[in-house]
Amino acid sequence: MKVSARRAFILVILCLVVYLPTTSSAQNTIHVPGDSPSIQSAIFAAQNNDTVLVAPGFYFEPSLNFQGKSITVMSSGGPSVTTVDSGSQPAALFTSNESNGAVLRGFTFIHAQGIQIGLASPIIENNVISNNEVCQAGGITASSSNAIIRGNTITNNRQVCAEPASAGGIVITGFGNVQVLKQHHQWKPDRAGSSGRWHLYRCSGHDDNFRQQNSE
Repeated sequence: MKVSARRAFILVILCLVVYLPTTSSAQNTIHVPGDSPSIQSAIFAAQNNDTVLVAPGFYFEPSLNFQGKSITVMSSGGPSVTTVDSGSQPAALFTSNESNGAVLRGFTFIHAQGIQIGLASPIIENNVISNNEVCQAGGITASSSNAIIRGNTITNNRQVCAEPASAGGIVITGFGNVQVLKQHHQWKPDRAGSSGRWHLYRCSGHDDNFRQQNSE
């Protein structure tokens, strides 16, 4: 009996050792502002596969940075009730080799220098990027990326600098295969140069570095 009891006890301990790492890696939801006062502080606290869920409201959050994490940052109520003021800085930065596991969804970005992606491949979907005046892309810049840009509304963004030549909507450069899917666009003429431009996309590098589908 004593030997059997000892074996049973050892089995229980082994099960706990196996189980605890599994539970610690489970997906968690961090609520803003309930669990964390700001979106960026929630991103700091998040681990891979976590979700940062942002309540409706107005947030002053320049340059949201995913820091290479595979997390979802999304609003609970959608872009019509969740606005991020970027303070004339980039709305979000993806420059740490983020994969398609990094998702930004459901915000309206104002006073932003666009969403900037370089050597990373996040998913940017169902956001509104509107009424920004910038020196590069008013909407989204993707360089050497396999990003998925889907279902965003990019309206009335203007490039106001003569250099570098760019666009008010989406700029795609370098290598990769950026997918631009189901976008909705309205845009004002750029102020660059003497005649201005109505560019929605400006692409350089390989001719096949982006795919466009169902864009308006």
